[in-house]
Amino acid sequence: MIIIAPCSRPLRDGSPNPKSYPYWKELCELLIEKGYEVVQVGTEEETKYVDDFRVLDFKGLEKLLKECDTYITIDSFAQHLGWYVGKQGIVIFSISDPNLFGHKENINIVNRSYLRPNQFDIYEGTPYNKEAFIQPKALLEGYLLIR
Repeated sequence: MIIIAPCSRPLRDGSPNPKSYPYWKELCELLIEKGYEVVQVGTEEETKYVDDFRVLDFKGLEKLLKECDTYITIDSFAQHLGWYVGKQGIVIFSISDPNLFGHKENINIVNRSYLRPNQFDIYEGTPYNKEAFIQPKALLEGYLLIR
């Protein structure tokens, strides 16, 4: 089972968070096509990309992370909880530096040319850039075993 934790809250002005991966739908379709069981975790307000969508409390999410084969997320709380429970995951970064905000135990995917100059600035100052993210097929071929 692969858990996806895809969402990051919009910015305070309502615009998309520059950490939000734009290709979840395509990635989930590819994963399911290849025979992976995909479970999404999140909140009721989030877009649902797979049929198995779960809203869990902290303990429920911790238990599910311990049971999964791996997880895929963006730079968010999920990667930190995964690290805490000792589960390696795939973390998709865009503008944040995984050397500062990630965990070396994970597979951290980043194109360093898109990192923002001031890593500790607020996100409202950084425009959303779809080009900063890995394409779903490249992620699947490069970082997951294809069945």
